[in-house]
Amino acid sequence: MSFDFILYSEVLHIYRFHVASPIPPRIFDSSFFAISKSSVELSVVTDLKLDGYERVEENWKRFSIAGVLDFSLTGVISGISVLLADHGISIFVVSSFDTDHLLVRVGQVENVHQILKQAGHFVSADE
Repeated sequence: MSFDFILYSEVLHIYRFHVASPIPPRIFDSSFFAISKSSVELSVVTDLKLDGYERVEENWKRFSIAGVLDFSLTGVISGISVLLADHGISIFVVSSFDTDHLLVRVGQVENVHQILKQAGHFVSADE
């Protein structure tokens, strides 16, 4: 399967908050954000610098699959993650209703772009 990707310009940060922490209200002003909560943590992805977190992984860039992915598709993330893992690249995945977003470390952006291109995927910038 070949997909088109969009590389976004914002630099994202992945935060881990205590499970009882409130969702930081500032994130709603972010150009992109994701929130997930489990019984042990609250995770927030945003381009904003936040306070009060337990841990943070800074400086990630987002490659999003362009368009809407049908829920019946299988193996989308699996195929892409194996492709990148074969090149030693770790990813952080965020899924939305319509599509999937791959976060890669800023220092790996050019490498990921080339790997996706060589695998037949087209990558455009959000500009």
